[in-house]
Amino acid sequence: MEEGSIRNRRIIPRIGISSLRQVSLKSKWHGKKRNAKFFAILLTFGFYLMVVHLVRMHIVKPKFRKREDKIKRAKVPSNIKASVIIMNYGRPELLKTSRLLPTLTQHKNIDEIFLLHANNKTKFHYDHEKVTNIDAVKENDTLGLSMRFHFCDKLVAKNDWVFMIDDDMEFPPESVTFLLSEFMVDSKRIIGRWGRDMNKGALSLFSDGYNTVERDGVCEVVLTKFMLMEQSICKAFGEHKGIVEDSVVRYSKPYWNGEDIFMSLVANHVYGYEKKREYRNRAYPHLNVVDVNNLEKESGISGSHSGFRPWSSKWWSTLNNHLAHKTYRGQFWNAARNELRRTKSKKGRKN
Repeated sequence: MEEGSIRNRRIIPRIGISSLRQVSLKSKWHGKKRNAKFFAILLTFGFYLMVVHLVRMHIVKPKFRKREDKIKRAKVPSNIKASVIIMNYGRPELLKTSRLLPTLTQHKNIDEIFLLHANNKTKFHYDHEKVTNIDAVKENDTLGLSMRFHFCDKLVAKNDWVFMIDDDMEFPPESVTFLLSEFMVDSKRIIGRWGRDMNKGALSLFSDGYNTVERDGVCEVVLTKFMLMEQSICKAFGEHKGIVEDSVVRYSKPYWNGEDIFMSLVANHVYGYEKKREYRNRAYPHLNVVDVNNLEKESGISGSHSGFRPWSSKWWSTLNNHLAHKTYRGQFWNAARNELRRTKSKKGRKN
């Protein structure tokens, strides 16, 4: 009996150790399997979000309300005048040959145009009584893209309303007239052809929430490509720019990339918000305004990207630049919005 009991005692621990080894091996296997499932689900979710983003960016075109009749019927009294600011940096031939300047100089409601020459190599003189040629090379070196609002504050004294227009835009006179007629209804806002809002929900994980899908109607940001604003709000830009200039802006290329975002946020901050609405600014994507330059903006300002050609190395390169551009603008947008929420307007609303 003693030998049997001893033998049993010897066998029992051996069986216990082998069982523990089997359990530990099974737990390791199940742990690896669980981790593999988790990463597979994570990759699938990430791939789904990427596909949704690409579809929204390249395939699904937003449907805008047609207002052709309203645009044609728009009328503005001849005593309503506006100024225009255009920057010339790297495309002087485009300004010389396109219909942009002739359309503006012939418009009855446009009586002064400031042409900011920001590059010594591309400076030229545009001869017209409505056009003032400005040597802005020094300002470009110190202020970057924000210099258009600097000159808006310092130079424009003739008119209360100012258009900011890129040098590669073309449009019929009716587009200018329509924006002026809309601005007559409410000038305490910024309006234009292109509007932007931030992504919400899961899509906000991409590019820090920056959304390139065009907006129709009320929006948070209006792009400077074709924008109408009050001259007085340009001063507020200079008063508030310090809250982001030493943090986010110093990393921008070119300097002060995102000036349109900050100007729109400052306008919302100064003018206040409409009842039951978060913003006052407005976009009109149905306007007949086109970009005549199909190439990417100089210095990668716009981070433009179009088409779907994954077999092309150039496509991947432009996609990378596009995502980097969106990420910076998303970070800038969030930082500027948060800083402005902590700051009270110095002057308040100007009437």
